[in-house]
Amino acid sequence: MALDRQNYSMARKLVENGIDANHCAAEIIRTLSHRNDLDWFGRLLESGMKTDSVNYSAMDACIKAGGFEQAVLLIEHGMDFEKYTEWANHFGQADKSGEVFRAVKEHWEQAHTQAPAEPSMGGMT
Repeated sequence: MALDRQNYSMARKLVENGIDANHCAAEIIRTLSHRNDLDWFGRLLESGMKTDSVNYSAMDACIKAGGFEQAVLLIEHGMDFEKYTEWANHFGQADKSGEVFRAVKEHWEQAHTQAPAEPSMGGMT
C-alpha cells in the first residue's frame, strides 16, 4: 500500500477514490503508529476511508498504539465500544488497565449516558 512507502498523498488519493480499507485498517494503524504518524489514520478516516463499524481489530490496534483520538473517530463513525470490549474479552485482547482503554471507555460512557429525566410533578399545580 502507499503507506508502506510513506506516500501519504497517494494514500489520500486512494481514499478519495473510494478504496475500502476495512480488510487492512488494523495494519494501517500499526504501520502509522510505528512511524509515529498515527494522526494520518484520522485524516484518512475523515477523508472518507471506509472501515466497518464492526472492525474491532481496528479499535484494538488504536488502543494498543495509544491512539485515543483515532479510537474516538472510530466510535464517531459508528463503532460500538461495548461490543468491541465483548470481542476483545472473547479473544483475550482487552487490556482494561491501559490508559487509552480507560479513556476511550470513559468517553463512550459519557457520550451514551442520558441526562436524568425531570421528575414529574404528579398533577401538582
